[in-house]
This record gives sequence, C-alpha cells and structure tokens, in this order.
Amino acid sequence: MVNVELLKREIVDLGVPKTVIAEKCNMSRQSLDNKLEKPHTITADEACKIASALRITEPEKLLAIFFASEVES
Repeated sequence: MVNVELLKREIVDLGVPKTVIAEKCNMSRQSLDNKLEKPHTITADEACKIASALRITEPEKLLAIFFASEVES
C-alpha cells in the first residue's frame, strides 16, 4: 500500500514541479495527480520510476512510502 502523505511530502521537499516528475515517469501531470488520488493504481514499475524521479534511494524510505503496511485514509 502506498503512503500518499509521505509521497506528497517528498514531492514538496524536493521542490520540483509535478510536471517535471511526471515527465521523468513518462506520464502526464494529470496521470500523476490521478495516481496520487488513487494510490492503489500505482504499479510496481511506476513506483520505481517515481522513486527514481524523486531520487529516493534509502531502503527504509522506499519501504515506508511504497510498501506501507497500513495507511490511514
């Protein structure tokens, strides 16, 4: 399960526009926004691309964001 709050925080902390992140992930800005609204639609390949675009390399952070066991709605 994707922890969207942590993911959004990473996007803000990086300070790069979502359009740039979306381009690096080979998707439109709208697609990225849709993925953030419906995180269950994020595939493993997309998670890998998003992590790469955000330069997330720490295993703990990757697990906390993309493999969260429980996320509050």
